[in-house]
Formats: sequence, structure tokens, C-alpha cells
Amino acid sequence: MESNKLLIGVTFHYLRKIHQSNNTVQQEMYEYVQEFIVPRDATLKQLLDGIYYGLKKCIKEYAEANDTKSEAYRREAICFICCQECLSVVEHNGRYPLITITSFDGAVNGGPYVNKRICISKEDEKKKLYELGFLSSTRLVFDNQENYQSIPVVDKNNQRLITAAFLPDNNEPELVFPKFNISNRQLYQFDREPVRIIPPSQMPQKPKNNLFVSMLPMLIMALSMMLMRSMMGGSGGVGMYAMYGVMAMAGIVSSVVMALFQRREYKKDLLLWRENYQKYLDSICDEVEERQQRDQRKLDELYPEIHTVIESIVTGSMEPFINGRVFSRVANDEDFLSIRLGNSHSVETIFDIKGEKKDEMFSEESFEIVRRADGVGEKTKVLIHLPQDKDYNKNINTNAYLNNLPYALAKRYEYMPNAALLFSLKYSSCLGIVSSEWQIAEDFIAKMLFDICYYHSPEELQVVFLFKKAETYAEIEQKISCYKFLPHFRELFNDKSQFVFDNRSANLVFGSTLNILKERENTDAVKPHIVFIVYDEYSLKEHLLASYLPKVPEETEQKNEDGKK
Repeated sequence: MESNKLLIGVTFHYLRKIHQSNNTVQQEMYEYVQEFIVPRDATLKQLLDGIYYGLKKCIKEYAEANDTKSEAYRREAICFICCQECLSVVEHNGRYPLITITSFDGAVNGGPYVNKRICISKEDEKKKLYELGFLSSTRLVFDNQENYQSIPVVDKNNQRLITAAFLPDNNEPELVFPKFNISNRQLYQFDREPVRIIPPSQMPQKPKNNLFVSMLPMLIMALSMMLMRSMMGGSGGVGMYAMYGVMAMAGIVSSVVMALFQRREYKKDLLLWRENYQKYLDSICDEVEERQQRDQRKLDELYPEIHTVIESIVTGSMEPFINGRVFSRVANDEDFLSIRLGNSHSVETIFDIKGEKKDEMFSEESFEIVRRADGVGEKTKVLIHLPQDKDYNKNINTNAYLNNLPYALAKRYEYMPNAALLFSLKYSSCLGIVSSEWQIAEDFIAKMLFDICYYHSPEELQVVFLFKKAETYAEIEQKISCYKFLPHFRELFNDKSQFVFDNRSANLVFGSTLNILKERENTDAVKPHIVFIVYDEYSLKEHLLASYLPKVPEETEQKNEDGKK
């Protein structure tokens, strides 16, 4: 905010009494707050007149627009009635009993207490605001019941309410206000160590010889010996034949036992190979998922949804957010001009996961990736199916063959589930929003603007709004009400608004912006960065300013000047 300006809050507490036909009185309490930017050297009289005549003019414009039934008209009318009533009551000593002043920072120094309220009088009207102690936290209160107190109020939970006007007396609880400094930002370095998925090792080899082939040499040898003995003749024929038979049987039994032992060892080795590789894959899945979850939590911590920040400020629990993060991003930061768009399942994993297909022509072994409960929660498990399994499916998809497993796991973890989706205006330069729901688009734009304004100082960032044409003050006020007090929407030009609602103001804004950019051509100055929010182009593409707009990328390759896609 400019050094000669103050942001003054004005609160209207109005108790409206409605007399009923049965001689009863119905009471309705209204409380509205408005904000005004005023010169700090303006007098109190000028401020009071500005509030009074400004409200009066606003009501007139609503009436001329036949908008007297809207909530906005009702609010402004009640504020005007309250202001008019409070200004009309003046005591004999010149004091305004229905008007008081409050502040977060002990702004008002001096002046009498009356009924625990700071008093202003006719004499104060001649004084300038800074002489009365006005700061940007000061609030002027119109209260037709004199209930609003200017001293600290403590509730039953010992929580100090926002009603303090200035430093309390020694016997009253002291207010503690947080001190705020914009200091150097502590950057976080994500763990980008890649995860490599090792392909399966060589499987145990199945014994090649079958049982008949193993016994065949012994059978041939026994038959050959018996044949030779019968041809040679001699005594002991029966005994010799029996001996040859026993020798052959011993060889056959030995071969059978060896074959069965090799087959059993092969099955054991195969199951052990599968078990070890499945354990390795499970550990890889656990590591990847744990790192992804850690990165997701850190992204949520570094880039929280802005509505949580706003809600915490509105509800009073500011402490976790009003800290060094405010205006903390500078041009050299990687996340400068980055916005959290929301959550997405298409956010790339921060670290690389490397897994390749093994160079095999064919593999009967297959795999399956499943989610199973482990007592704590669900975990990813990899199941390897072998042709020897009873439930082996011969018609399995060829992409599920074991030689594709490392590549399949790498693709499975290529993106993080439900992670913070960030968009960088620094590298992408422009963002288009398309929605058939008007209110959704409006809320989305507001969310992005509050996000980017929260983390970037007005010296680094200024915003220009090109709204669709508007005719009435009420329509304009409705569009800019949530932006107009932010310094990011006020400090680019010295003599004109950054909110555009017609062709004339659009041409003035385009011309002033063009002058700023031309001046930068001969200097190294790049501040502030200027962001345009465009609802209506107002022939921007035909203006000389268009030469400074981001160039449309080719359809096949979308890169900006920094080489970022």
C-alpha cells in the first residue's frame, strides 16, 4: 500500500426496532463491515463526510438501476441509516456518543474514556487522521446502542477478542500481538534418488533327462552282459544271470532316486527363487509408496490449499499461517509464480523409477499386481505365476509375462495418487479456463488469485483485471469487492484503476502497461511481474501491447523461452 494511504475499517452496529400493530416491538440486530482506503493526512471530518455521502450515492445508484430488492441494496441502506443516526446525535459538549474507535495496534493515544469507549468530538473533526493515531488497523464504529467497547475484552476461555482500541491499563490483561518479519526462505530439497527395479535373475533350470533316459544305460549294459554270457556258455548260468539282474536293478534304482531328487530340488529352488523375487518386489513397492506418500505430505505442507489459509484467518486461528510464508517467494525460486490448482492423479512422481523389459523372446512365467490387507492397511503385492502352478492361466495377456514386470511397475508408479497439482505461470506464461458452470470458473479464478497473492509480494506481482462491460456501480462493486483492498491490484499505476470495465479504461490500461514494458527494454528491471485476468479482450490482440504477450506454441511442441514444456 502507498505510504500516504490508510486502510480504514468501518463497522456498523445497528439495532432496528419495528413497532408491531399489537403494541409490541420487534428488534433486529445488524452488523456490517466495510473498508476504505483514505489519505493519512485527511481530516476526520472529510472521512465522516466521505462515508455519509458515499453510502448515499451508492443507494441512489441502486435505486436508479431498479435494484432495491437485492441484498446489496439492503446492506447499504442499513449502513446509511446507521451512519445518519449516529452522526445526528451530538451531546452539549460536542461529543459523538454513538461513534467510537477501535484498533488492533493501540493506535489511538489520548482522548477520554466514556463508558469504556474512546470518544470523538466536534473538535477532533479538524484534526488529521494520523494526528488522532489512525493506522491501517484502526476501525471506526457506528453503534446506535453504545455497546461496542474500546478496551480489551477477555472471554471465559481466556481468549482475547478483537475489540481492543489501544494499550490497556496496568490492571487489565495485556494484549500480545505477533511480530512479523519477511526473512530468507528455507527451501526444501526433495529426495530425487532414482529407484531401480532389477529384472528377475536366471530361473533354476529344469533337469533335461527324464526317468526312462536315466535308466536306459543300465538296462543296455545288463542286457549286453547277459547276451554275452549266454553266447560264451559255461557253468553258473543262473547265478550269473541273477547277479547281472541285481546289478541292473541297483543301477535303475539309483537312477530313479537321483532323478526324483533332482526334480524335488528343482521345485524347491524354483519356489525359493519366486519367494525371494516377490519379497524384493514387495520391498520396492513399499519403498516407492512410502516415498510418494512422504512427497505428497510435503507438497501439501509447502503448498496448502489456499481456502484453508483463508478459513484459518477468518476464524481467527492465524498462527499456523501468518508466518514467513507470506510474500516468501522471489523471482529466483523454482516455484515463483506457481499456483496450486487442486489435487490430481496425474502428478508425476518426483523421483525416477527405472525398470526395463528383459530381452527375452518368450517367457511362460507371468505376474499379477494386487492390493491386499496386511493388518495395518492395504499394500501392493506382486504375485508371480509359474506354469507348474495348478491355477496357471495359459491365456494370460502377453503384457503380463514376467519379462515385462520391471517396466510394468515403473509405469504403475509413474504418477502419484491424489497429489497437489501445481501450475507455473513462470514457465507456461498463460492458462486458459473453460467451464460450462460460471460460478465454478469464478471460484476457481478467485482461488488462484488469493493463492498467488498470498505468496508473492506486491513489489513482485501486480494483477490487472479485464472484466466484461458493466454499467452500474453495484455490478462493478460486486465484481471487485473481494480484490479491491489487496495491494496487488492497486500499485501498478499511479493514476488509474487496475480493474477494467469498458473500452476507454482498457485503452488507458493497455497504454500505461505498454509504457512500463518499453521502459524495461533498456534496463534490467523485471519487477513487478504483471498478470492479466481476461474475461473480455477489449481488442488487446490489435494493440501494440500484444507484441509483448506470450507467443502461441506449436501444436506438436509446447515450450516457452526457458525451454520448459
